[in-house]
Amino acid sequence: MMAGTVIIISAAYSRLIEDFPTSGGGYGVASKLLGERVGVVSGCALLVDYVLTITVSIAAAGEAIFSFVPLQYHGLKVPVEGMMIFGLTALNLRGVRESSSR
Repeated sequence: MMAGTVIIISAAYSRLIEDFPTSGGGYGVASKLLGERVGVVSGCALLVDYVLTITVSIAAAGEAIFSFVPLQYHGLKVPVEGMMIFGLTALNLRGVRESSSR
């Protein structure tokens, strides 16, 4: 089942690469194939996905890192995680811009 899934996804991506050789962002592909509204929904979903992925990853990393830190520094966990989330979100804005190009 897993190999079949990989084959299906690979075939779909191969078709997308053939149809959109210069840009294959989710927004661009959805806009051209399904319409502007679907493209906007795809772009919004991509943004939400980026932010949630970053947030969950930083929360897990914060738990792991602060498990080694003395208890007196545990009050800094949320501010440190917030700064890391903000920093990685800012860095990912470039990826969002490139993946939404037409």
